[in-house]
Amino acid sequence: MLVLSRNVNESIILGRELITIRVLEISGQTVRLGIEAPSELSVHREEIYDKIQSQEGRLSKPPQAKKECVVRTISEPSLGDVEQSDGNK
Repeated sequence: MLVLSRNVNESIILGRELITIRVLEISGQTVRLGIEAPSELSVHREEIYDKIQSQEGRLSKPPQAKKECVVRTISEPSLGDVEQSDGNK
């Protein structure tokens, strides 16, 4: 699993679709995130997504297995996505 630390107003970028997740506020144990994504991509909280999938009869994997698959895809970039130490791609 890829684990990142971010402060308020710092972001991470996911994939070639330029999905940006920005930390907006941290209050106690609550973190407010802002997500910018292409309009054709639906964005849901996990519990809402799971509810939608089970209502549609599509929840074939337990939620943990689904998360591990997504995390593995995000955390294993290809060489073309990783900047070399000399600043070239």
